[in-house]
Amino acid sequence: MKILPILELPYFRQPNDMYCQPTCLKIMINYAIDTLKIKQKKLLLRTISKTIGASPVMGTIPGNIEFINTKLEKAQPSMKFKRQLSGNFNEIVSEIDQKRPIMAWIDKRQVHEDEVWHVVIINGYDLDLRRIYYCDPILSKEYWQKESEIGDFIINKLGPKGYFIKLIIGGSGQQTLINVDQNGRNTTS
Repeated sequence: MKILPILELPYFRQPNDMYCQPTCLKIMINYAIDTLKIKQKKLLLRTISKTIGASPVMGTIPGNIEFINTKLEKAQPSMKFKRQLSGNFNEIVSEIDQKRPIMAWIDKRQVHEDEVWHVVIINGYDLDLRRIYYCDPILSKEYWQKESEIGDFIINKLGPKGYFIKLIIGGSGQQTLINVDQNGRNTTS
């Protein structure tokens, strides 16, 4: 099985305990601009935080992630973020193989049935070692690259309530179903 290098991401540390999602967005946007050569203005963390409604006290609602797309409308090729409930290892492999890191809402710990959510960026995998590699923006640069056994990450960290946040470039990652009617004409659904 091939072993991919870990995608190199620009480092930004989140300024407080609740700004993991806006910080991850900044990292992903800068990565897309610098590495994937997307023509887009880099956004300040303050702009990202305001756009997605991040609160230094309450954090960010997962669904607010897509509000950032309004700031990315002029990107060439197009670039946007899409949230999806949970996911599996094959999706991680597919995204990393296309040189697109993927954000993940993970449950850091459970305290008396209370979930503590945190956003990290998955930036690599190794099938032979059964590892997922991810960056944690709450940590200093020398410690931010983390790894986890695949099963532990998918089952215990992501779990059934976790979210993936995918970087969609130029429409890639979106599927359109094409049906053929009785006359052989394509109809899109």
